[in-house]
Amino acid sequence: MVKMEDKPRQRAIFDSALRIIKSSPSAGALGAQSDDLIECEKLIS
Repeated sequence: MVKMEDKPRQRAIFDSALRIIKSSPSAGALGAQSDDLIECEKLIS
């Protein structure tokens, strides 16, 4: 993977990945990782 410095592009990729994960039938399993997701979101905000 390449480090990406472009914040808008990071945000778009993160949002897209999160949308795909949440649309999964097993999305309920995200509850345990919700704190991690919030921390990741803070990094790109």
